[in-house]
Amino acid sequence: YISYMGVIWAGFLAFAFIRFSGKSPDYVNFDDAMLSCFELFLGNNVSLKNLEDQYKVIFFICFTLFFYFVSVQMFNAIINYAYNLVSEQMNPQFEQESRERKRKEMQR
Repeated sequence: YISYMGVIWAGFLAFAFIRFSGKSPDYVNFDDAMLSCFELFLGNNVSLKNLEDQYKVIFFICFTLFFYFVSVQMFNAIINYAYNLVSEQMNPQFEQESRERKRKEMQR
């Protein structure tokens, strides 16, 4: 998951650096572009507001859709898979505890 997200992040970062470096001081070098993309990920889009480029809207929509929807859903799917796997492994123990509780209730 982390490597996949890193590759996608690098792609967006490279696009922003190549396309916007001549038009905005927020994307002049690779470090500033990385910081601006991270700020965009956190919801601070000031670096794009000051930018006059026709691709800024397309970049913003693609970046936001991918990192807020796709990556969050992928993370949730991984967590859900791990939970289901552990739940299946623990199911015999849960059933045994349930039988013991019922047996204790019947003895009262």
